[in-house]
Amino acid sequence: MYRFFLNVTIAMITGYLTAYFLPDAGRFFYYFASIFILISLSLLFYYLNTRKYNHIILITAVFLLSLLYFHYYELKMQNDFIDYNGQELELIGYIKDFPEVKSNEVIYSINTLYIKKDSTYKRIKGIIRLKTVGNKNLFNYGDVLRFKGKIRIPKERTNPGSADYKAVMLQKGIFATIFSREIEKIGEYNEGLLRTYIYKVAYNLREHYRKVLQSNLDLKFSSVMMSVIFGIKSNVDSELLKEMGEGGIIHVLAASGLNVGIIYTAFYSLLNFIKIKRSIKAYISLFIVFIYALAANFSPPVFRAFIMLLIMVLGNIINRRSDPVNNLSFAAFLVLIFNPFLLFSISFQFSFLATLGLILFYGYFKRMFSFLPNFLNTTFSTTLSAQILLIPFLIYYFHYISLVSIFTNIIIVPIISFCLLIGLISGINIFPIFNSILLKLSELLLKYSLMFNSIVIKFPYAVVPVEDKGLLPLILYYLIIAILFDFPNNMLSKGNYYIYYYKKFKVTTLILSILLIIFIYFQKSPLQITFLDVGQGDSCVIKTEDNKAFIIDGGGTPGYLTGDFDTGKDILDPFLKSKGLNNIEALIISHFDDDHARGLLYILKNYKVNYLIYGARSSAMLYDEIIRVAIKKNVKVLSITGGDEFKYRNIKFEVLNPLKKYDYKDENDASIVLKMDYKGFKILFTGDLSVEGEKLLLQQKADLKANVLKVGHHGSRTSSSQEFVKAVSPQFAVISVGENNFGHPSEDVLNLLKKQKISILRTDELGAITFKIFDNRIRIETMRDN
Repeated sequence: MYRFFLNVTIAMITGYLTAYFLPDAGRFFYYFASIFILISLSLLFYYLNTRKYNHIILITAVFLLSLLYFHYYELKMQNDFIDYNGQELELIGYIKDFPEVKSNEVIYSINTLYIKKDSTYKRIKGIIRLKTVGNKNLFNYGDVLRFKGKIRIPKERTNPGSADYKAVMLQKGIFATIFSREIEKIGEYNEGLLRTYIYKVAYNLREHYRKVLQSNLDLKFSSVMMSVIFGIKSNVDSELLKEMGEGGIIHVLAASGLNVGIIYTAFYSLLNFIKIKRSIKAYISLFIVFIYALAANFSPPVFRAFIMLLIMVLGNIINRRSDPVNNLSFAAFLVLIFNPFLLFSISFQFSFLATLGLILFYGYFKRMFSFLPNFLNTTFSTTLSAQILLIPFLIYYFHYISLVSIFTNIIIVPIISFCLLIGLISGINIFPIFNSILLKLSELLLKYSLMFNSIVIKFPYAVVPVEDKGLLPLILYYLIIAILFDFPNNMLSKGNYYIYYYKKFKVTTLILSILLIIFIYFQKSPLQITFLDVGQGDSCVIKTEDNKAFIIDGGGTPGYLTGDFDTGKDILDPFLKSKGLNNIEALIISHFDDDHARGLLYILKNYKVNYLIYGARSSAMLYDEIIRVAIKKNVKVLSITGGDEFKYRNIKFEVLNPLKKYDYKDENDASIVLKMDYKGFKILFTGDLSVEGEKLLLQQKADLKANVLKVGHHGSRTSSSQEFVKAVSPQFAVISVGENNFGHPSEDVLNLLKKQKISILRTDELGAITFKIFDNRIRIETMRDN
């Protein structure tokens, strides 16, 4: 069968996707149906045994087996930990991988052995992610640790545009996480002498490179070089990663085929000086590459490159020519057998699609640019080929197109490739002075390359935001590419029944696909009000019909908490990008508590903001910091009080609180209370208003009636009095809340809302909650249950 693994891998991926999107309720029915069909297919295979049907039977069987395997793998990972979610327990396990060392924390992947509950130890199998602060006392691969902390099952995606943390962990084979300050080494685990020795060689190799690079380079550039060589991005500055993404050159930080090719070629060439068989030289070089791949954590790009190299080398040894598409498919097949969830990994998708693009399109572009000098022709052709299949995925994940990426790749990629070569050579370190000179040269090249990238991305329209419009336009893009490069005609054999219809309708299909994409992206959008899931905090984004944004509060965590999570950077920014929003009309801060305002600092620093609107002044340091940044960025700062109002097109905002010249004892009661009115649909935003503040508004006889009430203070028992809720008389009550120690939302408040027959929408249960306002209807969408 020609390209056997291409067909098998497509069937496997289809099976995995079907399993992933199947509703939970009907899974057992699908299992039994799949097993029944598999048995039936086996019988057909046995009795028919004809080539015509065997292909169909095999592909169907692979599809069904993949569906079953995906769920088996998922359940195998979940079973042991799901019962302990949220519990503070003691565990024993051994480090199964290299520690991930950051500036102020260390992360270990732990193969668990025992869990202690009710004074007894119980066997438990699985991988857990252990995080701890400080990096002075490092534990190593194979160390058996005893540690204590709260077990957490990672959350799935709860906001549009943000990362799916649960999926990211599953891609690494991890189903639970734990934070602990109480860690004790109690022994060493032996996974077998050979395996332990190989792992330690790989670990020592990586540590050797890290020490050499850090002793010769500035921390910023040593982190970049470690990423270029091994694909380890944990210490690369987040702002630098953002800039490299916008310049379209972030792929240079993923250890990939170039690294594998250089290492194999270098060692094979060195072995040419020894008179040994060609096959032995190949096997030794492959083993060296295997050690490198292990040091690079066998990331999907490295795994893919290693498998393809292995097939190519073995093919050369036995004098058999291999097909690159089949080789790529076989590599994908092995990766996905190892871990089905890697199908949803960005690195897997980007690596395989870029390689497939090179295989399919390089020849086309090479001929197209034949008029250019050979260097430019090769660079153009390589860059375009690698990126042509990635564009839909870049839009889907990052919500922008980099119009300068071809330019930056042509200039920067050859320089980074040269730095990679220097970095690999530096590990040999025979002549330290010569080594130091080479590394300083690479630092200089990196510095000016990254500086060039940061300048280029600031050009007008260098980075164009693209709103997330679902999968249909992405599918249409691939259909257009297939027709433009005439793939159906090339793939189908002459005289095939479908060739006639393809040729007859291809122009019509091409035009309709282009027009449909234009319609999808340029059709008028309704007003959208989204209450984001920012954990224990508040944030709401109003997207207008002309693509402007009003942001009411931005969530956030207290400034004294360490860690690299930032609500503005990790939740608000991806959401705004996914909606194609790069122009913020106004940031409205109800009050200056961290859980309402700190997340807006990132937005204020990184977006064009026209107005900053707040109510009462605050003694909080955060107030001073936000005002200072706003003035520096030339943002118009407005202070509003009860009785004020402002409009934007068809949207009217009426300010009900804080009251003028009123001396509030509690800053929560000075929260902005804002009533938004759009064509008769009204939402009341209440900040952290307490019962005392509500009484003041009732005494003012303010018109509180609204269709939606953003419940005050996350549903606290000190807010939402019966009189206040009755005066608002909403159909829906939105509670923005996360895990907390305050008992939010209060059972009393929940019971009151239920008694009033008000539909309760909670961000901790439903994720982000969006109200889409059409001319004659309202649609409510939530991340977890539409």
